[in-house]
Amino acid sequence: MADVDPGSTPGLKGGDKKALRETKKHRDELFELHERLYAERKRSLLVVLQAMDTGGKDGTVTHVVRNFNPQGVLITPFKAPTPEERRHGFLWRIRRRL
Repeated sequence: MADVDPGSTPGLKGGDKKALRETKKHRDELFELHERLYAERKRSLLVVLQAMDTGGKDGTVTHVVRNFNPQGVLITPFKAPTPEERRHGFLWRIRRRL
């Protein structure tokens, strides 16, 4: 975490429109790779999105997951941490769901 600049604003150069074009361009490849991963049943892909409210998490999920077979996708939302969750490290509550 010490290597992460908290003031940075990471993202794809070109903004949302370019991101949508790139996602659309790779849609078939994403679908094929997801199908293989699901059929293999040995490995998984974990994507953790963190942002403030209205930070684009729902839109990101919508645009990326639409390229996958819904049977191979599990989405787990996390609301504000409970007092118990606050007593642990950042990823503790996520690990509990794996």
